Amino acid sequence: MIWPLMDRTAAALALVATAAFAASTASLARQPDDAIVLPVETTGDNAAARAKDAFGERVGQEQVGLYNESQVRGFNLATTASYRLEGRYFLREYSLPDVILDGVSVKVGVNVARQNYPSPSGVVDYRLRKTQPGLRTLSVHTGIKENMSVFAEATGSYGTDDGRFGIAGGATVTPRSRFSNLTGGYLLNAGAVPQWQPNDSVRIRAILSGEYSTYDGDYVYVRTGQALPPKPPREKFAVPWAEVKRRSINTGLLIDADPAPDWTLTATAFYADTKRSPVDFTSAALTNARTAQITWIHTDVLHGRTATGELATERRFTTGTADHALIAAVRGRHSRQLNISRAPVFVGTVDVDDPVFPLQPALPPALGELHSDVDQGIFSLGYRGDYFGRLEFKVGLHRSVYTKKVSPPGGAKTSRTTRKWLYDASLVLAATGKTTLFANAVRPVPSALPVSGSKMMFE
Repeated sequence: MIWPLMDRTAAALALVATAAFAASTASLARQPDDAIVLPVETTGDNAAARAKDAFGERVGQEQVGLYNESQVRGFNLATTASYRLEGRYFLREYSLPDVILDGVSVKVGVNVARQNYPSPSGVVDYRLRKTQPGLRTLSVHTGIKENMSVFAEATGSYGTDDGRFGIAGGATVTPRSRFSNLTGGYLLNAGAVPQWQPNDSVRIRAILSGEYSTYDGDYVYVRTGQALPPKPPREKFAVPWAEVKRRSINTGLLIDADPAPDWTLTATAFYADTKRSPVDFTSAALTNARTAQITWIHTDVLHGRTATGELATERRFTTGTADHALIAAVRGRHSRQLNISRAPVFVGTVDVDDPVFPLQPALPPALGELHSDVDQGIFSLGYRGDYFGRLEFKVGLHRSVYTKKVSPPGGAKTSRTTRKWLYDASLVLAATGKTTLFANAVRPVPSALPVSGSKMMFE
């Protein structure tokens, strides 16, 4: 590939011109004279302030750090089970909308070593919006973000005076999305995080979000010879009729409970559904004669559905100057992927300096349905200890049962089941107030490679 294109899912780093209006009705709520109302965590928080313990941090459109939620050290985050929802295991089909998020942290090194179910490449941890008792907020933002894309966003939160009920969320519309490769489209998303706390020991939260977008297709430059051809003056080489339409739905339920002193119970269920139809892709093969051979690749349907869940319990106790915790957890995933595509179509050869595309050619028949299904169960036991306030030790043992089934169009179905013992162990030593030493070893999920090592980190 020549001159790689910007990843669409990367957060905007360019200057954002924003006009904002915010209104809070917290002062209208009846509060005791000595009540202290804490500020609501919103995406207005500064990403740099959040990034102390992360190698990448995003709050809304503001991002700092080395990594982002789509790429950590070159690993594919989906195949290494690297996504977390406030520390809980889950898998996504597409990025969660910002209107339901307080922020996103990319954790590697010592910070990921402290996770109950770490990943060798690091984890991407999503934080949900929260509410505060008696606090009601409304914020409306509009402006211009990267590549001169105009957007409007409204977010808000509502919490009852007693703190038992609350809801936070919002909606975003970008009527003319523009991207660095000159493609563009339309985006609309909305979501909410309702919350219920029936007593001091139980908190229940839900996730509801939906997103719809359309744009005029991706493209790639490739070379036809051994040497790189001259760079074309025109940056957009998608065929004029190219189109991509996507809709995404995310739902979830999170339960936190303290059933007894020093006991914690968490339960999480999450469902993600993303469908792209159609999906057009253009390949422009550049020649030294300053022409481009255009190939159109059309996919009728790309449909991914994933259900994940986690049930975990933790028992804490103290002996002398050491704090201990025993953890047991069950995690699972149920993923279904559907691909209906067609054979590539050669459109023709165009002049790179003054391209004139021919009329849209007829599509060949669909190749059939390709189904790819994954089911996985993970059973975990772990221990975590903090000794003298300086030394942390953690070890985990996990039993994974991974089954993948593939049904190609017109072919025989294949199925493979892998059963493996996985482990993680870490040692963290606070040598001084500014120096932290740590070592860790992780044998990850079956679809990733074992990674182990030791590092030194200075804060």
